[in-house]
Amino acid sequence: LCRAEVLTWIAVLPCAKASYIDALSWLASTPASNMSRKVWTVSTAASEPNSMVVRSSLRTCAPLERNRPCMHQLPPFTVQEMLTDAVPVVALLSWWLVPLSPAGVDGWRWVVLIGAAGSMVIWVLRLFVPESPLWLARNGRTAEALAILQTIEAGGGGAVVSSPLRGERAAEAAAPVVVPRAGYAELLRPPHLALVILFMVFNLCQAFGVYGFANWVPTLLVEKGITVTRSLQYSFIIAIAYPLAPLLAASFADRFERKWIISVAAVVIGIFGIAFAQFADPVLLIACGVIITAANMTMSYAYHAYQTEVFPTRIRARAAGLVYSMSRLSATFSGFIVAYMLREVGVGGVFALITAAMAVVVIAIAGFGPNVRGRPLDVA
Repeated sequence: LCRAEVLTWIAVLPCAKASYIDALSWLASTPASNMSRKVWTVSTAASEPNSMVVRSSLRTCAPLERNRPCMHQLPPFTVQEMLTDAVPVVALLSWWLVPLSPAGVDGWRWVVLIGAAGSMVIWVLRLFVPESPLWLARNGRTAEALAILQTIEAGGGGAVVSSPLRGERAAEAAAPVVVPRAGYAELLRPPHLALVILFMVFNLCQAFGVYGFANWVPTLLVEKGITVTRSLQYSFIIAIAYPLAPLLAASFADRFERKWIISVAAVVIGIFGIAFAQFADPVLLIACGVIITAANMTMSYAYHAYQTEVFPTRIRARAAGLVYSMSRLSATFSGFIVAYMLREVGVGGVFALITAAMAVVVIAIAGFGPNVRGRPLDVA
């Protein structure tokens, strides 16, 4: 991944540098405590209209249509999923440290502390990350925004593009742009209400597939009669799929409608989840676990992009945040529900629950999800 691509992604971020660095800090520290791997979706949740100068400059690098990446390498969401996945590292540390007590401290505490220490690196990296041009433009700091855009263009290896708007309309761009902000009331009435409800239901159910398996792999393996140490070893092997699956998904990420990628991934999770519950052979269990993990990560990158693309730019960030909150709510309670099912009906009951949740995902997204491929981002 070249420096120019990283800078291009920063260029389309709508919020201040501190906000997305703080989000990266969360990503760096969270996996060690709960194996969570969520990607910060604000990179496609472009803000409301900004300075005409900055927007005209961004048109040379920012995608204007859905499912059409502006860069010739990997789609941003698949790269983000791949690079932010510390799960294999955490799984390896767990396999190594959990059975031990280094320096008289329980091994699982070392795993958490090592993961949390990773967030400190982000505070150093933030010193070298430029501010978001869109955020600067929105706050009337047009000159700084243009300077950063020139740095981004120069970093691409080509000549700096000179836009006539920079000279002729600089004064106009520097003036504050008053844009009405969308409130939650607007999201809860037509034409956006149907989409909000659809993606709330989707996020409520998809978390069972992602966290119902990912957070419980060692316990599920123990329930299958595998020792704790072996279960941690198998969990590490399964976890290798976390960074590899998004890399493979990059080959087809923008070739198909997001809704069908999500639906197929949900079907795969359901089928191989049931198979996982039936098998006892370690090789078959690991194979099913890898496939389920790969399907989870494929669904994850696809829906993070999809649930921002379906909303017009003016309300995108607020709408995506609202519907995604249901995933956080579901993740909070899914652990208790999975634990109850595991105690009462065993591994088969857990995967029956996950399969039912994936069935709702398929019905909701395949049946009612809009097509977004090739449509302008500002069209709802």
